[in-house]
Amino acid sequence: MGVKSFRTGTGQKRLATEKGLYRGRAEYFYSTRRTGLTFSPRPPLANQYTLRIPYHAYGDTIGTFSVGFAPSLNEPYEVLEFLKDGSSTPITSFSGQQQTSSLASWGYVDLEVPDGILYVFYISGSNFTGDFAIDTVTVSDITSGAPLGTIPTTSSWERNTSAGETDFHDENDTAWTFMGTSSTAINGTWNLDSNGTGSTGTGPSSNSTGSTTLQYIYAETSGAGFANKYFTLRTFDLISTYI
Repeated sequence: MGVKSFRTGTGQKRLATEKGLYRGRAEYFYSTRRTGLTFSPRPPLANQYTLRIPYHAYGDTIGTFSVGFAPSLNEPYEVLEFLKDGSSTPITSFSGQQQTSSLASWGYVDLEVPDGILYVFYISGSNFTGDFAIDTVTVSDITSGAPLGTIPTTSSWERNTSAGETDFHDENDTAWTFMGTSSTAINGTWNLDSNGTGSTGTGPSSNSTGSTTLQYIYAETSGAGFANKYFTLRTFDLISTYI
């Protein structure tokens, strides 16, 4: 399967990163991930959506965020380009502190995907002030922009079970934990939370709408041995099930 990257208006493929990701007008690519990324054109796919993912990245040692897509839970994921905070320049990741306090407004990333599984990736920084958070994802029609639904933070995601991993989870890993509705604070993995994380100087104090009771999802980076670790999150079902 392929996935649509953001359109540049050039009508040509262009090298986007050292990993060989391409972008272009209505171009599609397939990635074999990990080693030797390869690409081939694919026809347009039905059921395409625009997603908006709110994020909060407050802390001196915020790490690196990226996103991915897979056609199903049993197929390889592909790294995606996205637009950050209204920018018109596609990127595949960003690193470092983006918000200046726990009270600062959330940012957002926009991306285009066909129906499938959404992945969220995070590599932690050097210490506990690297709690990165995401919130409810908005799903819109790719053509009209009309809202179709949301991917809530509760009962919609699964995370890597083991804490402190040294690579991202993929379709071959069996150790996934379904994230229901209970708040947790497990070091070295993704958690549901509201009203601030357990560490000072990092994380949001509310969700993206300003609520201190509605839950967001965050990466807990406290604890010995959890610096520079890999956090993987993916939707529990196809995007179309949330609309």
